[in-house]
Amino acid sequence: MVTSVEPVVNQAGRYTIKETSDLLGIDRSTLRVYVKAGLIRPIFKRNPVRMNMPRQRFLGSEIIRFWRAFV
Repeated sequence: MVTSVEPVVNQAGRYTIKETSDLLGIDRSTLRVYVKAGLIRPIFKRNPVRMNMPRQRFLGSEIIRFWRAFV
């Protein structure tokens, strides 16, 4: 269940999967399920070590949009 308290984020900030799941009060695996279901949209950042595996990031504005739609 998503936290009932609105996350405090920078609207233009970029947050990792762990940071986003902590802000929303959910497990990382639950966040991944929400991503696959299209409920929250990540952005991708190139991974300099593994060029073929981009890292997911979540914009603060997307975290707030998801939270408001979910709660």
